[in-house]
Amino acid sequence: RAGRPIFEAHTEPSSKAGLAGKRFLAFAGIGHPEKFFDTVREAGGEVILSRPFPDHHFYAEDELAELAATARTEGLGLITTAKDAARLRHGAPRDFLDRLDVLEIDTV
Repeated sequence: RAGRPIFEAHTEPSSKAGLAGKRFLAFAGIGHPEKFFDTVREAGGEVILSRPFPDHHFYAEDELAELAATARTEGLGLITTAKDAARLRHGAPRDFLDRLDVLEIDTV
């Protein structure tokens, strides 16, 4: 491997606009969900509650209902990853999607 270039990168939110001061129930079905929760905080959002799910998780209707009910009861917004949002677009109730914030991440 000697002589081969080494590239370094890190991730950061695409846009921090709109997160500052907002309180969230953050959920994610990715390999390291705590990194996502930390990124929401770094972007200015307050993660009041978090729900980690297994990587590549497909959300059941009752899980979405529980997330929505908890967020509503606690007065929190819902936020997830772009990866999770892509899975949710096919089958999640419209009212759930309408109140969902999605944090887009760029590799830089």
